[in-house]
Amino acid sequence: MIIDGIWWLAIIASVFVVLLMVGLLLAKNKQTEDKSEQNHAIRKLQQKLASKLPEYGFIVNKNHITVKRAGKKIALITLDKAKQTGSRKLGNVLVLNFRSLPNYQTVLKALPTA
Repeated sequence: MIIDGIWWLAIIASVFVVLLMVGLLLAKNKQTEDKSEQNHAIRKLQQKLASKLPEYGFIVNKNHITVKRAGKKIALITLDKAKQTGSRKLGNVLVLNFRSLPNYQTVLKALPTA
């Protein structure tokens, strides 16, 4: 039995499509796991900061924590591997960029006290 060229093309294309679908499914599962681990770590940092600074309010989002005091936003703590670690002012808001989850003591030193 001889297989024609069009059948070979169909077999190769179907194998390619199946491998592509498996790869996309695995990549999506890995991203979901990474985000849930990062979100858990951010929440843990927020709880530690809230216990040390009860007069501040903390709002946790996907990859950042918003810090409020007396109803005003005073700081934004972001976790982003693509950005350089450091701080900057954006209007009256201090933006703290971290590549990995910082120690809560590091964040306490960087937050404005007044």
